[in-house]
Amino acid sequence: MVVTGRADISVILNSSIDEINNVVIDLKNVKEIVNTETLIEVEVIWVGKGSNTCKIPKKSL
Repeated sequence: MVVTGRADISVILNSSIDEINNVVIDLKNVKEIVNTETLIEVEVIWVGKGSNTCKIPKKSL
C-alpha cells in the first residue's frame, strides 16, 4: 500500500515508562515508516507511583 501525504496519529499508552520506550523503538523499526523518511515526534507525560509528574519534552527520533 503506497501512501503519500501527512498523517497525524495519537496513541495513549497506559503503561510503564520502559514499555512505552519499547513501543517507540518498535515504531522506529517499521520498514515502511523508515523508507518514507517519516518524522516521528513523541511527547510523554508520565506519572510514576509516589512521584511528581515527569514531563519529557517533544523530541524528534
